[in-house]
Amino acid sequence: MAETLDVAAGAAWLRRHGHRWIGAIGVSMGATAVLRSAGTMPPGAYDAVCTISAVSRWGLRDSAAMRHLTKAVTVAAYRRAYRALLGVRIAMGAWPDGTSDPRYWPLQPVDAVRSIAPTPLLLVHGTDDHYFGPEQALALHGQAGEPASLWLEPGGFGHAEDGVTPEFARRLTAAVAHVHARGHWPQGQDRSGPLRSRSVSSWSNVDGSSSSRSPSSVTQNADASRCSCHRSSWPMPML
Repeated sequence: MAETLDVAAGAAWLRRHGHRWIGAIGVSMGATAVLRSAGTMPPGAYDAVCTISAVSRWGLRDSAAMRHLTKAVTVAAYRRAYRALLGVRIAMGAWPDGTSDPRYWPLQPVDAVRSIAPTPLLLVHGTDDHYFGPEQALALHGQAGEPASLWLEPGGFGHAEDGVTPEFARRLTAAVAHVHARGHWPQGQDRSGPLRSRSVSSWSNVDGSSSSRSPSSVTQNADASRCSCHRSSWPMPML
C-alpha cells in the first residue's frame, strides 16, 4: 500500500534531519499502515510503534460499517461517488477483498506484526469498536514478539479518533515518555470487564492457533469527554 511507503518516507525524513528517536502512532487505516511499515522495514527504522484501532486481516465484513466500507473500495460506482462528493482519494482499481484470490492480497497485518520485535509495540483497541471488534487487537497481540503491550479500552472509546479524549491523550502522551525513557510501553492500570473475565489465551488467532499471552498482559482503561489530540503535545518526534 502507498500509505506504508508514506510512513517509511516520513521516518527517513526525520532521520535525515537529525532526529535520533522516532516513534510512529497510527489510527485506523493509519494504524495498519504503521504496523505494516514497521513489520517490513529494517530493524531500527522506528524506536517505538503504537496502533489505535488496527485490523489484523483483510476482507472483514462482520459489521455494517465494514460492509459499507468494502463497497466503497471494491465497487467502481462507489469509488467514483466518493471521489466526486467527498473528495476522497481512492485508487482506480478495486481493492482485493475477501472474495479475491488471497495470493494477490497485500501483506496481512497479522503476518507483518511478527517482524516488529524487538521494537516496542503498543496495540490500542476499543471493546465497542463498531467497525471491527477487539478480537483484531487480540490476534495481533498473540502474534507479536516482545515487548508488546495491549490496551483494551472499555465502552465509550469506539473506533479510532472517537476515543481520543483529553484523558486518553494525556495517558498516551505519558506512555510515549515512558517508552522513550525505558524502552517498553506501559501496560497501564488493569481493570475488570466483560473481556477481562475471559483468558486471552482462549482467543483464536487468524491462522487458527491460540495466543500464548497471559491475561495479565491485557489492560483496559477508562476515558472521558471528546476532543482532538494535537501533535504538539508529544515530547519527541512522532509520525
